[in-house]
Amino acid sequence: MTVADWMTPDPAAVAPEAGLIEIRALFRSRRFHHVPVVEDGRPVGVVSDRDVLAAISPFLDTPAETHRDVDTLARTAADLMTTDLQTVGLDVPLAEASRQMVEAEVSSLLVVDEDGALAGILTVRDVLRASAG
Repeated sequence: MTVADWMTPDPAAVAPEAGLIEIRALFRSRRFHHVPVVEDGRPVGVVSDRDVLAAISPFLDTPAETHRDVDTLARTAADLMTTDLQTVGLDVPLAEASRQMVEAEVSSLLVVDEDGALAGILTVRDVLRASAG
């Protein structure tokens, strides 16, 4: 079994200038926890749903909301993204990718092709699906 067998191909991705509103909408409308940030087809970062939660004011959409709370939505993917990327190739054995996740203490790996372009994303959930057979 390889990464290509279990990854999510062509995942939703955003550009570095994507706003927090767009990113939050992606997380709300889809059932995933990580969105790759891509520039010229190559991953440059990743934003997690936890990054978004930490960036948004807890008073947003409440009666206590102020202009300062709304201003938190002006942040971009480039402001939030993790740039210390964990990537893996398509043909890497799934067990090796799983070890990489454990060693790096991450819950997803960005899958890149031989040219370094984003090909997919592999998450802990994908690894669990594979082990459940």
